[in-house]
Amino acid sequence: ASGSEDQTIKLWDVHTGNCLKTLQGHTKRVNSVRFSPDGQLLASGSEDQTVKLWNPSTGKCLRVLEGHRDRIWSVAFSPDGQTLASSGEDKTVKLWNLTTGECFKTLGHANRVWSVAFSPDGQLLASSGEDRTVKLWNPSIGDCLKTLEGYTNKVFSVAFSLDGRTLASVGEDQTVKLWNATTGECLQSLEGHASRVWSVAFAPQRHVNSPNDQLLASSSDDQTVKLWNLQTGKCKTLSGHTNWVCCVAFSPDGQLLASGSEDQTIKLWHPITGQCLQTLHGYNGKVWSVAFNPDSATLASGGENQTIKLWDLTIGEPLETLKGHTNRVWSVAFSPDGQLLASGSEDQTIKLWHPATGNCLRTLRGHRDRVWSVAFSPDGTTLASGSDDQTVKIWDTRSGECLNTLEGHTNWVRSVAFSPDGQILASSGEDEVIILWNLKTGKSLKKLRSPKLYEGMKMIGVIGLTEAQKAALRALGASDGE
Repeated sequence: ASGSEDQTIKLWDVHTGNCLKTLQGHTKRVNSVRFSPDGQLLASGSEDQTVKLWNPSTGKCLRVLEGHRDRIWSVAFSPDGQTLASSGEDKTVKLWNLTTGECFKTLGHANRVWSVAFSPDGQLLASSGEDRTVKLWNPSIGDCLKTLEGYTNKVFSVAFSLDGRTLASVGEDQTVKLWNATTGECLQSLEGHASRVWSVAFAPQRHVNSPNDQLLASSSDDQTVKLWNLQTGKCKTLSGHTNWVCCVAFSPDGQLLASGSEDQTIKLWHPITGQCLQTLHGYNGKVWSVAFNPDSATLASGGENQTIKLWDLTIGEPLETLKGHTNRVWSVAFSPDGQLLASGSEDQTIKLWHPATGNCLRTLRGHRDRVWSVAFSPDGTTLASGSDDQTVKIWDTRSGECLNTLEGHTNWVRSVAFSPDGQILASSGEDEVIILWNLKTGKSLKKLRSPKLYEGMKMIGVIGLTEAQKAALRALGASDGE
């Protein structure tokens, strides 16, 4: 059985590959489907806030379970088939009596609940949530027996320092992490943001008032941009946006810092004083990416309204609107010589533009899902892209040919960045891992990630744990180990 964005469930013959039946009834996408242990029932959970119980033989909907106040992410049957668990965006797990259709217990997390699973003996129910916990419940009485606390550090953005020795990463854990790009050691964790951090950028030159200082900018859901002095440890908070700040970029001459926000504005800041110099209005959509051209006189922005705008920073007005993408634009980047502009979109394509004329020179196709990030190599001859299809692709910017597909991530690839010498590419994603790639061989050099709560713990000779408990511990870093 499969559930889909097209609001249907399909039943397939696994031997022939034929679709046996299409079950219709949900009014929004179907996020989860499960068969009962005896195969007599099929449960489906949907974004229409309902759980439906189906007879898979006839395709008839037998019952609709209503009670969730938001989309449903997961459903699971107990081993005896008498109880169904469902979890959703409304931060709850609900337990349903399948004989009566009654919800007899509602259990809670502090944020959306992504998944539920019963232990094989039915004595435990495990739930995992956006609150970075796994909870183990007694499903009979609804008591929470244990909360396993770790964290899932989805990594949204990475950037190399000027000398290429340090890599900065940001993500869902609200911190900025600094890594030794050679050894993979986590050098420092900068704390100060009050919500997830979307973007990070190193200043292109040393602090003008103190040549030994280096600046780093980060932007967050907390509506702020933070400027970090990595030598002194001091942090300056730039406030003014009224919604999430999705992206930051320094101008190549180091005189400006740009930030794009879901408040539909771009702000230009003085990176030393933190003063807001200008606010650019007129994008008419959420701004998810900004990039300066090499002469620092033009800024490109991309976002929700499917277009790229080029801005004249001397007057603060749009020069050109580039149209051609058929969905949101997640990333924009200028080539080092300023002769090309690349854009990555939800429409699964990358476009190469001539910024002077606004003409689309080439469309690069090959990704099978949205393109989150694009970056030019320092010599401008290659382009890297990261996608929801879990791959990084390397493209020849002259021919448009895909030179290599780098596979190693197990979830969306959110960000890509070249080292200053162009020999290494860093990629990061929702699998909590940063991968450093050797671009000559296409091989992974190193994987960087933060340690998990039970990292190094070995479950050798352990008794009394169910398979569900062991699975939860493995997810938090434990191993069966020899």
